[in-house]
Amino acid sequence: DRVMAALQLRDGARFDPAGFAAFLDAQPDLSPKWVPTWLRIVPELRRSESNKVLKRELQREGFLGVDGPDPLWWRPRGEALHRPFRAADLARLRDAFVRAGNLARLGETPAS
Repeated sequence: DRVMAALQLRDGARFDPAGFAAFLDAQPDLSPKWVPTWLRIVPELRRSESNKVLKRELQREGFLGVDGPDPLWWRPRGEALHRPFRAADLARLRDAFVRAGNLARLGETPAS
C-alpha cells in the first residue's frame, strides 16, 4: 500500500534526498499519501515499442534493489528523508510481515 517511483537522473546527476524532499514539499497538489516511500534510481527507464514505461517490470522486480542493479531508496515511516534500502532493512521489513501474517504480500510463502 506504499508508493514506489522510478527516477532516471540526468547524466552526471546524483540523487539528493534533501533536494527531493524539498521538491515534494513544494508540490501544492501532492497529497502526503502519494509521497513515494520507495525510490528506484535507474540508469534508464525501460520502455515498450510504443515508448511507454514498462511499469509492470518494475513492479515485478519489487525489492531487488537490495541486491539488484538499481539503487533502492526508502523513506521509513516518520522519517523526513529517503535513505538507501539495505539488506538489514529488508530483513526487518520481512520480519514485520511475518509477525503480521502477511508474508505472501512480499511474494513469499512461509516455510513449512
